[in-house]
Amino acid sequence: MRTALLLVLATATDAVVELIIDTDLGFDVDDAGAIAVANHLQDLGLCELRGVVHNTGFVEGIGAVDSIMNYYGRGNDTRAYGAYRGAWASSDDAQAAQDRYASAMSERWPSRVAGAGDVDCAADAYGRLLAASANGSVVIASIGEPTALRDALDAHADLFAAKVARIVYMDLGYNFGCGDAAGSDWSPWLGSTDGCAGAAAYVVDHMPASVQQVFSPAGEDVLTGSRFHDGDGCGAGPAKFAYETWTNYGSRPSWDLVATYYAVAGLESLHSTATRGSNAVDAAGDEHFVADAAGPHLRVDIDPAHNGDVRLLDELCAAPCRGDCAGYEYRAMANCYDGHGARNLESPPDASAGAMTLAACLALCDATPACGAVGVRASGDGGLVDCYRKADVDLGACDAYSPFATWTKRA
Repeated sequence: MRTALLLVLATATDAVVELIIDTDLGFDVDDAGAIAVANHLQDLGLCELRGVVHNTGFVEGIGAVDSIMNYYGRGNDTRAYGAYRGAWASSDDAQAAQDRYASAMSERWPSRVAGAGDVDCAADAYGRLLAASANGSVVIASIGEPTALRDALDAHADLFAAKVARIVYMDLGYNFGCGDAAGSDWSPWLGSTDGCAGAAAYVVDHMPASVQQVFSPAGEDVLTGSRFHDGDGCGAGPAKFAYETWTNYGSRPSWDLVATYYAVAGLESLHSTATRGSNAVDAAGDEHFVADAAGPHLRVDIDPAHNGDVRLLDELCAAPCRGDCAGYEYRAMANCYDGHGARNLESPPDASAGAMTLAACLALCDATPACGAVGVRASGDGGLVDCYRKADVDLGACDAYSPFATWTKRA
C-alpha cells in the first residue's frame, strides 16, 4: 500500500518567490511540464513567474512557451520573454529535431508571440527582468543549456549579484554537455556545439558568490504525464498536448519539473536532501562534485525510496486550476471522507456537488458554512473536477488514493 503523499506546498518563508525560468523547450517535453507546474504554483500564491527565457536557436521555442503561458492567463507579454540569438542548435536539422510538438502546439493555442523575432535577445531580457526586481529576490530555474545565462551574466554580472538569490540548475550531460556532445564539437541530437561549448563552465565559474548555486540531477525515476491520459484523463491544454504527442500517451522523467519545484518550494521538498560541496565543471560540461561542509555549492537529490511517491509533480502538471487558489493548500492522493479524516457535507454524503472548475469548487467551499476543504477528482478530459465539500479534516487519517486530491483552507 502506497504511503500518503502529504507534501505541503509552502516555501521556507512566507515570501512569494520571484521566478525566472530558463528553458530549452522543444527537444524534450519536461520543459512544458515545468512551465505548467510553475504557473500552477503561481495560482497557489507561492511564486510570481516574472519571465521565461529560451536558450537555444530553436526559433519557435519561445512561441510555444507563450502558448502555455497564455493558456494560464499570463501570456502575450513580450517583455516577459527573451530568446537566445546565437549559433547553438540553430541549423535546419536542429530546428526539426526540436520541433516534436512546439509548432503544432502554437497552431492549436495561438498567441501573440510566434517566435524568437518577436522578443528581445536573452541578455537584454535578463537585464530588464532583473533590473525591475527587488534586491536578492529572484530565483532562476535553469532547465536547459546555460547559453542564455552565459550571455546575460557576461552583460549583467552586477545585476546577477544584486538581484539573484539562488539558481537551481537541471544539470547532467545533456544540459551542461551541449546535448550529450561528451566534449566533442558535435551533439548527436542537435549538431554543432558552436555557441554552446564551455557555457556551463563559464556560468558556474563566473556566477557571483552571493548567488547560491544548486545542482539538481534528480528526476530520472520520477515519471510525469500519466495523469493527462490514464483513467480519468485529467487536465487540458497545451502541456497535455505536448506530453501526449511526445510520449505517445505515456510518461517521461521529470528532471525539469523537479528543478523548477525546488526553485519555488525549497530544497527539502519532494523527500529531498541537499548536500553542500564544490562542483567543478570543466569545458566539456563534465561535473566533479566533492562533498564539503564549507563548500559554496549544493547538490540536491530525492531519496530513492520515495521516487514513486512524488506523484505531486504529475498532479500539479495536470491540475485543472487556472484561477486564484492561494487560500488553499494542495494534498495529492489524499482521499478524506466520513470516518477517514473528514466529515462529508454533500447530500447524500457520498454525492458530488457537481462537475466544475477547481476555482468554482473552492469558491463553493468558501460559500459553505463549516467547509474547510474540498476533495476533487478529474471529471472527463475538459479540465473540470468532481467537487466534494468536507469539514473537520484530519489529513493524517485520510486514505491514500491517487484519483483524489484534497485542497484544505489555509489557516
